Amino acid sequence: MKAYIIAEGEVQGVGYRHFVYRVANELGAKGFVRNLPGGKVDVFCICEGEAQLKEFLKRIDRKSTSFFGINVSSLKIFREGDKQFKDFGGFRGFEVRF
Repeated sequence: MKAYIIAEGEVQGVGYRHFVYRVANELGAKGFVRNLPGGKVDVFCICEGEAQLKEFLKRIDRKSTSFFGINVSSLKIFREGDKQFKDFGGFRGFEVRF
């Protein structure tokens, strides 16, 4: 199961990419995370099934009340078959792209 995700909010300059990387590795998801122009972050993930994808999405939708923390205001999620879905192929692991 593949998903293309765009995270908005306080997601750049606060360690969000490395946080997503850690979550993906803990869950065994594959793909990448990278910064986008305009302060957004995109994620491409390949999960083994719906349950793994739901857990991944739940964990990366991080809210924070601290002044300098990660605070995701929204996740736009596009799955295979959705018009805005982007497929980046296969991956052996999960990587942070710069």
